[in-house]
Amino acid sequence: MCGFSDMGIHKFWVPHPRRVLVFAARVGICAATTQSSNTMSEPVFKLSRVSGVPISDEELIADLRRVAEMLGIKNVSVSQYEMHGEYSSKTQMDRFDTWNMALIRAGLKIYNANADRARIPELKLFENILTLWQHYGRQPRVRDLASAPSFIYTEKPYRLRFGSWIKALKAFVDYANGIGAESTESTVEEANETPITKITENLIDETSENLIVESTERQIEAIIVRRHTKKRDPSLRLRWRVLQRDNFKCCGCGASPAITLGVELHVDHIHPWSEGGETVFENLQTLCSICNLGKSNLLPDVINL
Repeated sequence: MCGFSDMGIHKFWVPHPRRVLVFAARVGICAATTQSSNTMSEPVFKLSRVSGVPISDEELIADLRRVAEMLGIKNVSVSQYEMHGEYSSKTQMDRFDTWNMALIRAGLKIYNANADRARIPELKLFENILTLWQHYGRQPRVRDLASAPSFIYTEKPYRLRFGSWIKALKAFVDYANGIGAESTESTVEEANETPITKITENLIDETSENLIVESTERQIEAIIVRRHTKKRDPSLRLRWRVLQRDNFKCCGCGASPAITLGVELHVDHIHPWSEGGETVFENLQTLCSICNLGKSNLLPDVINL
């Protein structure tokens, strides 16, 4: 701003606003260039979308394709797009009516969330129910799915498979109480049907003349004791039957998670597995973690449970 006098009257020259903006822009560019001289890798100017300017269909479609290419997949879920997309999934659905219509416009495959949930095997769904039943010592509720030890965190897979949570529980109970439990099945596999007399004969043949008979008998006894006809871990059906028989209570101290918070129940071998005890209904019992730890692998005649 400049001042001058003419016939005693002071006048001031005011520059045009546009010239001020041009001058300020030039100064800003110089300052930005000087400031970024040491960091040339970072761009000085970046484009940003002006608020209120509509997003075109082409931009939305291109962003969907970008996310699919980045993840290396042919269909994109809403949650995946919310994590990696530039726009919101709501914007996509508002523009193209549904999420699958947006995928079709982008040339991607339709995302079927129900099919994903339906892929969970039925036995896995039942196993989760039994895990919760054992943990709480009572019939599990829908809200129990949301927290550990549940490994299926929503009711939806059960509704898709069985129609409702109650129907899923009924299907589980029918399965667990159904025909084919371990006590009614053959307990000896064909591969393990070697007669004890044959084991004895082989051992006697392999012993030297100087080996005492007592030592040979101990070897035979050790082999017979460690010869199992079943796997160590009880099946889902067998666990259910044992827990139900024992009323979801510890056979040692009577503790139950339905009464005392934090009680953890185990299905344990009465005659220890390491001592030849089989995984059959009659040789299993329910113990809390404390009693099970104290029992270790002691034989029944050593402890009084």
